[in-house]
Amino acid sequence: MSDIGEVRFGGRAKWGAVATNLIIAALGTFLVVVAFVAVPADVHALRALGWYTVAATVLTVALAVALAATGRLPTVDRVDLDGEDARGVESWPWQWRYDLVIDLGLGAALLTVASIGLVEGGSWLVPSVAVGLVGIWFLVRAILSASGRRRNEALWLTSSELVHDTVNGRERCGRASVTRVAAIDQYVVADIEGRTRHQPAPPPRPWRRRRRLDNPRTVVFDTTLTGHTPQQMADWLRTELELTDRQRLRR
Repeated sequence: MSDIGEVRFGGRAKWGAVATNLIIAALGTFLVVVAFVAVPADVHALRALGWYTVAATVLTVALAVALAATGRLPTVDRVDLDGEDARGVESWPWQWRYDLVIDLGLGAALLTVASIGLVEGGSWLVPSVAVGLVGIWFLVRAILSASGRRRNEALWLTSSELVHDTVNGRERCGRASVTRVAAIDQYVVADIEGRTRHQPAPPPRPWRRRRRLDNPRTVVFDTTLTGHTPQQMADWLRTELELTDRQRLRR
């Protein structure tokens, strides 16, 4: 298999992400102060959200610190993929784990708030049902992520397939079906003959994300949290698939 260049994680991409998380943490700190200082202790629903905000703020600061301490994002490596040898790259996993925990905590917090409102009854009944439905949506999304129906962004090559993990699940296509590879913005786009297939099934429609350049006849890999540029990944993929040679034969 061919080698591939890598880039250092720094500059605007890194420190912009760190600053964004610190701004979110500062907002969370403000909301915590409001929840525990300005709101009476007997308003249990807001206190429950306050405790969730405390945990979320601590996790956000931890994520910012982890980003600041990271000098190298994941690069192409060998892995065992469903019992088969593969080579590829997965996006920095801590962002994915952070999102999973935030979803799980928010779902639990909203369901707690909804149950408090339902017990109160009266004018709290309708808003509590709405809050509970939102909480269920976040909780189901966390379960889909934990079960593998939603996945961290990754791109793998096995001996016979191109495998792409996304928040919309795992899609596959045969190596020989890839006809063209290009770098567009932060994406690597592979055109294929036919359509990709999902294994396992993608998440239900309410939990699927509409992604830029989505098309069942393309594989679109986001390189943002990897240690390679889109052009490096595109060149590597073309070399691995011997795509240039196949294009010459077709002419």
